[in-house]
Amino acid sequence: MKRRNQAKAPGRNNRMGMTVEMLFDYIPDEATAEEWFEDCLWLGERKCGHCEDTDTVATKSGKPMKYRCRECDKYFRVRTNTFLHGTHVPLRKWVYDIYLMVTNLKGISSMKMHREPDITQRSEWYLKHRIRQAMEFIDEDFSGEVELMKRSSEVRSAINMLLNA
Repeated sequence: MKRRNQAKAPGRNNRMGMTVEMLFDYIPDEATAEEWFEDCLWLGERKCGHCEDTDTVATKSGKPMKYRCRECDKYFRVRTNTFLHGTHVPLRKWVYDIYLMVTNLKGISSMKMHREPDITQRSEWYLKHRIRQAMEFIDEDFSGEVELMKRSSEVRSAINMLLNA
């Protein structure tokens, strides 16, 4: 009995993308994760997290933060006033959570997400909601002038870099 040539459904066999192993090879440590977020969020040109000015300088010791703005004279880092702000979760875990949320077709629970990066379920739930808020997509059929949230555009560029790496 011969099988008919049928078009394959968009299932597991036809999906292309980055595997978890490839992700961990691409971002092996915290310093690499920080560089990756800097590239994604600042698009090659460092900006102050407070005033958005590009006249910034790296601090010698990295204390109290990695960069200082010459315009507003405040210290900042990649987390300042972004969706990463106010958390002590390592950036590598943020990258892994973004990866899990983007690659799972039907979504993923915070109970499952907290087991793998080894943080509490409560923290994972908080991270997941932060990522969701930053990923609020606008309907593509929507027309007219639309002002995107700063956080949404930051996460979109981070996701695009992650998926196209």
